[in-house]
Amino acid sequence: MAHVFKGTTESDSPIEAIKHPEHPMPPKRACDIQCIKPDPEQSCEWCAHHDLECAVKRESQRKSDVSAALSSHVQTLERRVTELEAALLQMRSEIKSSTVSASTPTVNLTSPYSTLGANSDASSFCITPYSQQDSTGSGNTANTTSTAIWTCLGQHWYFKGIPINSTRGREWMSSKTGENVFLDGFRLFGSQAGNPSTSPALFSFPDRYTVEESLKSYFGSPWRIIYPIIDPVLIEDILAVAYDDSQGPSPQGKASSQAFILAFMAMTSRLRGAHVQPLDGDVYVRSSQCYLSQVISQSTMETLQTVLMLQISHLQSGQWEAVATLHPHACRILYDLKGHISHPLTPSGLDSAVDQSRRRHIRNLFWLCYIFDKDIAMRSGRPPCITRGYCDLTLPDVWARICDGSATGPGTPQDGIFSKGDTVCFPQDLDLSQLKERLCLFLCSLDNSSLSDGTILCHVRQLDVDLESWRSTIPVDYRPKLSVLPDQPLFNPQLSFPQRTRCIHLQLEHNYLTTVIHTAVRRCGAVYAVHDNLPDDLHSVYHSSSDISLEASRTTLQIFKSHTDILQENVFGHIAFYPPIAAMALFLNILIHPLDQRARSDLDILAGCTTLFQDMAMEELTNDDMDCIHELNRFVSELVRLGSSAIWKAKREWKTTTGISS
Repeated sequence: MAHVFKGTTESDSPIEAIKHPEHPMPPKRACDIQCIKPDPEQSCEWCAHHDLECAVKRESQRKSDVSAALSSHVQTLERRVTELEAALLQMRSEIKSSTVSASTPTVNLTSPYSTLGANSDASSFCITPYSQQDSTGSGNTANTTSTAIWTCLGQHWYFKGIPINSTRGREWMSSKTGENVFLDGFRLFGSQAGNPSTSPALFSFPDRYTVEESLKSYFGSPWRIIYPIIDPVLIEDILAVAYDDSQGPSPQGKASSQAFILAFMAMTSRLRGAHVQPLDGDVYVRSSQCYLSQVISQSTMETLQTVLMLQISHLQSGQWEAVATLHPHACRILYDLKGHISHPLTPSGLDSAVDQSRRRHIRNLFWLCYIFDKDIAMRSGRPPCITRGYCDLTLPDVWARICDGSATGPGTPQDGIFSKGDTVCFPQDLDLSQLKERLCLFLCSLDNSSLSDGTILCHVRQLDVDLESWRSTIPVDYRPKLSVLPDQPLFNPQLSFPQRTRCIHLQLEHNYLTTVIHTAVRRCGAVYAVHDNLPDDLHSVYHSSSDISLEASRTTLQIFKSHTDILQENVFGHIAFYPPIAAMALFLNILIHPLDQRARSDLDILAGCTTLFQDMAMEELTNDDMDCIHELNRFVSELVRLGSSAIWKAKREWKTTTGISS
């Protein structure tokens, strides 16, 4: 028998190690003993004498267990690899069978990187705003839905400093209605669930002739000056790269141009009078986002234009969550391109006409980003990304208000195939967007619990003055009205389409901002939340601001109910989100003052708005639009039901308090 102990040599015996204290030996475990066996098939004498299973055999058994588990994992992975290879072969087979000429390449929406070369990063896959949605039905769906509805309604609704979309706010609403209030389950405009198709949908990349015809239609329409997203001088190079069959452009450069083309087709499908069907537009949106994922890290003007056109496409359908998801990419690229600087310093005489067009166009893209930035901030409750502190807000020289009459008609073809007019108007008044910046910063400050009531009231008063100052600068024919009678026309029918659109938009924007500004007064009074009444001075301010915001909200709903012609004047996404904001303002006032004489009439106004948009022409609506309308009507109907419950609950409590028997 021979034993080898760890820490000894083969010449040392166990007995000798025990006898000599200068060689201390720590306690041994069975696994510390290495058995030497002359016969591999037999146990060593030590193990046999102590009735132990041989250590070598035990170690071998453990290794065999590990090997079996490892083998099982390997087999599972091999099966998975086989499945993926089979799916890849099937996908390649489908692509080959659907291949068309090089001028109209076939695009697989589920595999955009297959067209971008072997070096493309497949892991990035598609950039899609729907990735924030819970498409599988698992996960925290409740939180996603809750966030979604307040993205549409806005974050800053209060009662005595209590946020309405908080737990305490929901408890307060339940106490006023006598039943559970759950508004978070509604998916209003800007929060519709939409999932990209899981099937490998194939479509033919639009041929150059189709794209050029769409570009001519765009440049010959009022949308050219409302959304100056494309420069007629620079577009020629993008078309050349997108449809170049030579090996000149890099795969990424070609993908960037193709993403641009697809985003343009998606945007024009949502604009009134476009030749692209809305259903085709959805396909273009998904395919453009897949291409965009491969080039989104490149800070180029083409990439910025692609992102902005996708934002416009989502905006037209009211998908504000999708717009917000893409917005950080647009801001990053914009800053990299120095678009936030009005007049970059360049050596004189070194600028070509193309360079000047490029700088001027990037500046136009800045203003589009600036406009979207403020609207996103107001809906999301997050601070704006583009602010006066580090941006030059000098208005562009070629900017003209539509109401000035200097930009009232579509463009006309000039040299080349596209119009090269310089006049731009943008989708919003730029002065109003700068006022929105101050409003956004104020709304974000309301989250500061140490903000005093006096500071809040001071800001509200100043913002109200600023809004009225802006309103007074608008020509009388276009100036927003403080109230609108049912039989009072909103605009002169002789105005051009851009002028009518701007006139309606200014009126709705003024009402919306008035509601938002004066609703913020209810952020005051947090220290009196447990009391029934407010101090007289604060109560007076409450009522003054409340009256202003409620009148603006009533005017908005009255416009949508009595002036159905605006539904034909605007694309759906431009006007769809105004009614729920106004309805929410009236609903909260009913909860606060259920016995007020105006509560019943406001409830009637809400009840009359449960059929909004149903008179809109069906051919102007997509399926998503119709789903949005149905959800809005459900939402308003729920507000009517809860408002009615609050009124009847207050009446019963009043009778009980006064001792009047029924």
